[in-house]
Amino acid sequence: MKVFLDDSRMCPKGYTKVMNVEEFERVILDNREQIEEVSLDYDLSSSGSGRTGLAACDFLVKEKIICPVIKIHSDHPSAVKMYDFLTENMQDSEVVMEKYNILQVMKAFDE
Repeated sequence: MKVFLDDSRMCPKGYTKVMNVEEFERVILDNREQIEEVSLDYDLSSSGSGRTGLAACDFLVKEKIICPVIKIHSDHPSAVKMYDFLTENMQDSEVVMEKYNILQVMKAFDE
């Protein structure tokens, strides 16, 4: 299972979209053994919860979630905090910064 945490961007094909940290936590716990990848945004302000993607990172570490690939697709300046935290605490995961590309996301739906 691939999980895409973002409150405003279009979800890439093949991912399950969640819009806030609470929903992210629920989906991750319910599917803990099937998690292949997560893609995280930092700024979740329109979700209204007041929590950022950094809280999702903290959850992954505290719950000892096994996740082979963690992508950070945020362009927020604080997204680097997520990257640093995950690379320090999730050594068994491949952690990458990846620019979100709406054209690529939309093109995948046409294929």
